[in-house]
Amino acid sequence: ERQLSSVDIVVLFKLRVNEFRQLLPVVQSLDNANLRPRHWADVGKALDVEIPRFGEDARNPIHVTRQLYFTEKERERAAPEDLVPKHSTVTLQEDTPMITIAWLVHNDAMAYRDELSAVSNIAANEASLEVGFRKLESEWAKIEISTTNYKDSLDIFVLTDVADFVTKLDDSILVLSGIVSSRYVKPIQ
Repeated sequence: ERQLSSVDIVVLFKLRVNEFRQLLPVVQSLDNANLRPRHWADVGKALDVEIPRFGEDARNPIHVTRQLYFTEKERERAAPEDLVPKHSTVTLQEDTPMITIAWLVHNDAMAYRDELSAVSNIAANEASLEVGFRKLESEWAKIEISTTNYKDSLDIFVLTDVADFVTKLDDSILVLSGIVSSRYVKPIQ
């Protein structure tokens, strides 16, 4: 067994760090909470592999401990509760992707970083449209429409105070036309 000199170790370490640095954009692209199963299918197509899933293992909750690391100055200014590790439990679904750094390296994800970034951007844009639509939907759920009976009729009603209603309707039409005209709307229609 050959002993590595300290110079060899430094060179090897620098190579590994540079390899990892190059992989970071891929990791950031795939660390997108907006990726849905259809997007993961696109990732699999780009890499020409099937994305591994948690499957049966998803039934077991994963316990996560998150520790924030501070510089000395940050530690002095931090609130005491920020210095305590945070514990949480993550429950996964069976179709949750199970991807590791080793899996990305093994499947040469670096060669497809542009495609993976594009999938991530599509997912983010679709999510943005969904948020806009849900916001519009919740605003309309709160709208109260005031009506009065038409003359002496009990089954015919007339809207009253329509100025605010028409303004809101015009604003909503603008938002909806922006959503509908987006190239990212097709999968969420």
